[in-house]
Amino acid sequence: MNNKKIITATLLISDGSIEHEYFHELLGIEIDELLNLFKEINLQLEDLEFGFEIKYDNKNMRSLLSDLIIKNNFDLLLYLKL
Repeated sequence: MNNKKIITATLLISDGSIEHEYFHELLGIEIDELLNLFKEINLQLEDLEFGFEIKYDNKNMRSLLSDLIIKNNFDLLLYLKL
């Protein structure tokens, strides 16, 4: 399965931040590759105007966290058409 889909789905259903080490072990990828995937996912989410982005620490430490967040409330309201 596509690593980007696994990361995005995991962050969507999580109830908080996830340690980078979790993705490293789950997907068998290095932290640098994981950070590049975060960047690619964020670009795709931006292109889709989905209103979310992955917030992550960009240092090469495995104890760092990532989370899916709302970019801003205005984007969410536009998406929901409220």
